[in-house]
Amino acid sequence: MNIGHYTRNFNLFGFPLGPRVENRFTNDFFSPSAILSNLSRNVALHLGTPSLRVNVGIDDAMRKLHRILNIDINDPRTTWPRAKFQVLKPALHEDSDGNPVHLILLLGAVFLFFLSKETRSSRALWGYSAALSAGFLLFCALLKWQPWNSRLQLPLFVLAAPFVAAVFCKRWNERFVLAIALALLLSALPWLLFNRSRSLIGNPNVWNRNRFEQYFTNRPQIRDAYLGAADFLKSKNCRRIGLEVGPNDWEYPLWPLLKAGNETIPIEHVHVQNRSALLILADSAPVPSYRPV
Repeated sequence: MNIGHYTRNFNLFGFPLGPRVENRFTNDFFSPSAILSNLSRNVALHLGTPSLRVNVGIDDAMRKLHRILNIDINDPRTTWPRAKFQVLKPALHEDSDGNPVHLILLLGAVFLFFLSKETRSSRALWGYSAALSAGFLLFCALLKWQPWNSRLQLPLFVLAAPFVAAVFCKRWNERFVLAIALALLLSALPWLLFNRSRSLIGNPNVWNRNRFEQYFTNRPQIRDAYLGAADFLKSKNCRRIGLEVGPNDWEYPLWPLLKAGNETIPIEHVHVQNRSALLILADSAPVPSYRPV
């Protein structure tokens, strides 16, 4: 499924995973202590509780572990720039909330897997669990820790679901397993109904906010600037737009904002400073002129 993505990366950067130099996503060094640091911090993302006392205790334990490992818990070589480790309370936010219930079920399934001879004798479960564990270890070894890693680990939790289901179904009767599934559905209701980004209940919610307002839910401070820029460009009847953005600037809100009826105003990147500028130079089409306003 990733062949197209890998091929484009290889053609541009000479490496299937993207640029190898000045890549702030990957760890700057690899060692057992660095991997254990990232592994423990990634697990801790899912351990936050509503109790401040419990969270402080988990935080203290993590810092003691890092003293034993002789590595800074916020080592910049293995940590996203300016990010700081902290065990947080659940906030019903898609960027930072963990998966504590799913983690407990997964650890329980692992315990039952080794406890039962029937599950231990399954070559399929052994192979599946080994591939899943290798994926998580590779995640911890390759990628820098960041406070938003819990959402990047969602595919691993999804892939773990068949393993958990297979172990539970071998150990317990169908009614008990269905009860667990129902409990999971019910536990998801707070995040479904009161999600801070797309709440279904409360004020504001997705029902009383228009589409454009919802584009800026997580960054409301930039809403007026984007709306003003879109109105200005439309007033000048611009037919092609050159866009200069930074690494964390949002482009996608401009797409619908600049759409006039069924016509979309073309947007092209200008003054690109990274290696992908080669793709613009290779394009025979003229680049829009640029003048700061």
